[in-house]
Amino acid sequence: MRMAIYSLAIWLTAASAWAVEPPKMRELLTVMGFDVAIGATGHNIRNLKENIEGRTSEFDEVWDRTVDEFFPE
Repeated sequence: MRMAIYSLAIWLTAASAWAVEPPKMRELLTVMGFDVAIGATGHNIRNLKENIEGRTSEFDEVWDRTVDEFFPE
């Protein structure tokens, strides 16, 4: 639950940064550690597939490719 609240706070803060000029927004998000949080999110999502029963190799490939696309390391 705490992680969900933390994630929501990060996303809301990032959304409010859209009103700022792009270079300043990047600086703000970097100072906040947003890039680190997103990196951890990708890693966590990648590992979630381990909890899914009945996975196939095709499913794993699509899952990994999708996570890599949205959360590049």
